[in-house]
Amino acid sequence: MLSRVVPSFVLLFCLWLWPSQITPDGQLVRSEWDAAVAVGAVNERPVRLLLDTGADASGIDKEVLVALRIAPQHQREALAPSGKTLVTMYEPVEIAIDGFDSIRVQPAGIDLAPFCPSGHPSFAGVAGLDVLHHQTVVISNGVVSLQDGVPSAFRIVNTLTVGDQLDDGAKLPVSIPDLGEGPFRVDTGMMDACQLTTRLVKELIRRRCIVRAATAEFADVRGGYTDDSYVLRELTVAGVRFRNVPVSVGQTNTIGLELLRHLNFAMDFPRRRIVIGKPLQDGVDGFAMNASGMGVVFDVENVLKVFAVRPDSSAQNASVQAGDVIVQLDGKNPVELSIYDIYNILARNGKTISVTLRRGRGEHRIDLPLRLPFEYPPNWAAFDARQEDFEKFLEELESDLAPAAKP
Repeated sequence: MLSRVVPSFVLLFCLWLWPSQITPDGQLVRSEWDAAVAVGAVNERPVRLLLDTGADASGIDKEVLVALRIAPQHQREALAPSGKTLVTMYEPVEIAIDGFDSIRVQPAGIDLAPFCPSGHPSFAGVAGLDVLHHQTVVISNGVVSLQDGVPSAFRIVNTLTVGDQLDDGAKLPVSIPDLGEGPFRVDTGMMDACQLTTRLVKELIRRRCIVRAATAEFADVRGGYTDDSYVLRELTVAGVRFRNVPVSVGQTNTIGLELLRHLNFAMDFPRRRIVIGKPLQDGVDGFAMNASGMGVVFDVENVLKVFAVRPDSSAQNASVQAGDVIVQLDGKNPVELSIYDIYNILARNGKTISVTLRRGRGEHRIDLPLRLPFEYPPNWAAFDARQEDFEKFLEELESDLAPAAKP
């Protein structure tokens, strides 16, 4: 039941922040996390909670649980990207969100601090399906909200009756050319655009529908590990066609918030249905990708900081370090920009921008060439070399996952 809690937070930490936007009331949203965060309470203590449809159980930051004197009860195993880990379960608590009635659940304790090196996170935990299945989760204009039902202004184009599948999470129909249609889990707590199982990646490789993008080093609760990302030629979600979709390998076939923000739909859990609204656009031709080699984030003091540097990138060659403060970005003050603006600046592959950094008490300016470690959008005709890379990677992956031979 908890297998999705830890991976959700690992993925949130591992991936570069994705574009934010302006909410309908004009409030600036700093990151895609905030687009899925709601005001809530744990035992009447005000907190902000991530509405995570990919997590079966709710998880609360351990510091909050300690402050509320919530005692641990037992431990359970959960599967993180680098292997199994133990998750501590705490005494039941009352969780309320956006004024909805409190629901008593047994939360998992989560260490948020290691996943947010730039400062305090913008939320204190996740509200999983044990809380969310009592309400309707709506995604509209890129913002995730919890409501009593499907909004009256929702322009419905289709309704899916999914029966008991909602007990294991909401699923949307996803169609991949030549492979047909299948249900993909909807995970508002995952910033990936799309996650595919190894078996499906293998089939897509065979059909030359996918190319390898990059290899990165990540860290989770068990330590460091490497992960590979890919680009899928095309898929269709609820009638909206996406091209050049970023993909990661996971345990389930899942679509995350990076892709979901382009859709309009509601997960009406009490009525066991998914209501699909008129899409924001008929097709999405690609996704902006950070070509700077810097992972950036606004900290609690509203300062834009570098939290990670990609190996063999322009940022590393320019001696950019984690912890550097970005004072100016392409001649602009970052504080006056949204994450969406910043990410679009860093996605100008082939361009060179000026960056002023502050480290300690000193400032220095650099000219930063923007280049991706791979071709994007991919040149799908030139595939042979990538095919060999894919096959080699999957052989190594299968070898690592194979059970050890008995003596």
